[in-house]
Amino acid sequence: MGACRRALQLDSGNALALGLMAVATIYPVIISQSDNPKDAIKQADELASRALAADPNVAGAHLAKAWVM
Repeated sequence: MGACRRALQLDSGNALALGLMAVATIYPVIISQSDNPKDAIKQADELASRALAADPNVAGAHLAKAWVM
């Protein structure tokens, strides 16, 4: 996630980085390892929405959206 954070520092609209961050944020919820699933779900949904707004073809963002639902 460090590389994604760095990419977002350089370009806050980087769709690939946003999509990967969304997946990394929601994954612990999926495997029941999240300390705060409600916040993680909200953050993942927001990241995925930003990624899809920047590029509707980012697969990771679609995956995260599916997992959020």
